[in-house]
Amino acid sequence: MREVNASAYPSSVAKWVEESHPVDLNRGQENPVYRDELLGMSAESAFDDLPIKDSFMAQACLSGLLLKFDFLDESHRISQGIDNPTGSFWHGIMHRREPDYGNAAYWFRNVGQHPVLQELAIDAAELGMQDYDPFAFIDRVSEVYGRGDSDEALCKSIQEREWQLLFEYSFKKAIGQ
Repeated sequence: MREVNASAYPSSVAKWVEESHPVDLNRGQENPVYRDELLGMSAESAFDDLPIKDSFMAQACLSGLLLKFDFLDESHRISQGIDNPTGSFWHGIMHRREPDYGNAAYWFRNVGQHPVLQELAIDAAELGMQDYDPFAFIDRVSEVYGRGDSDEALCKSIQEREWQLLFEYSFKKAIGQ
């Protein structure tokens, strides 16, 4: 599994990618320390001086950052306005974390064969979950949430990797790579 390279991002984003934040399978706790800076960020400001080639994908990055730090309502407002498979992916993750598993499944049906899913399946297998698919993962999360055991820890690791891969994909598309 390849490592995430935070130095590939502008400094305004790299600090959030590098920031250690406990991953929770559900809503989590908004950290008031991050509130003003994250909620004051725009998609444009997140990219410093890099030219944005795809504004929807820049919005997807902002939605992802908000989601990582448990600002689910704000992430939701952005992701529901991104009418493409990546927006549906972020939207599905947000509903899975709400938790609203049925709604998460609806949005994952809109994701289709997203390029991130193939790499995520490979990484999930390396982490210990064979035959990953987003719908089975929704079911697994609903079964293990709150147990505090190794199955829950595995799901948290996969969810963190999911975020990393989808954020990287969204960022590259936003700048035209």
